[in-house]
Parts: sequence; structure tokens; C-alpha cells
Amino acid sequence: MEDLKSGMSVEGAAKASGVGRIRNSAGKATIRTTLRKIYDEARDNPPNVNRAWVLLKMLLPDATRSRVREVLKEAEFARRRRGPGRKAKRRPIQLTTVQEIPPAV
Repeated sequence: MEDLKSGMSVEGAAKASGVGRIRNSAGKATIRTTLRKIYDEARDNPPNVNRAWVLLKMLLPDATRSRVREVLKEAEFARRRRGPGRKAKRRPIQLTTVQEIPPAV
């Protein structure tokens, strides 16, 4: 079937516009295993929900935000985060010795 205005078939126009395209997103099991790795690596300073989303997006670019939020709401990951209003303790800054500091330009 051909569209008279554009000269393109209806099927071709649907493919060009992305209609009917199947999105291949990451599954919940894949998201869970990746989030476990993220939280295991950050034991002392676990990421909040937004930071966990950013870190996960770097590792799984095809994960959707809504699916990641569903997994992050699960009890396993809620327990790993700090409670609301709680901050990480600041660590003292390690000063370097005079020999390690490069001279000013």
C-alpha cells in the first residue's frame, strides 16, 4: 500500500517512525544482579536511589528507570541504603608529605 503524498509505503513509514518497534530492555534479574554488585562495592557509603540509577545506567544502558525503581523498592535494596536524613561520616583528609607536593608553576 502506498501513500500518495510521500511516495513511501505505509509499512515503510511505520518502520521509519519507530511504530511497532520492540524495545529490548534489561530484565529484573539482570538489574538485581548488577545492583547487588554496585551495593557490594560501596559497603561503607551505599548510593541513594538516584545515584544507584546513574551507576546502573552506566553498566546497563538498556535498563528502564521504572523497572529499576521497582527493583530498588524491594526490601533487599532498601535495607542496604542509609535511612532518610542520615549522612555518611566524613573521613579526615589524608595530607601528603612535602616531597610529594609538586612545585608551583
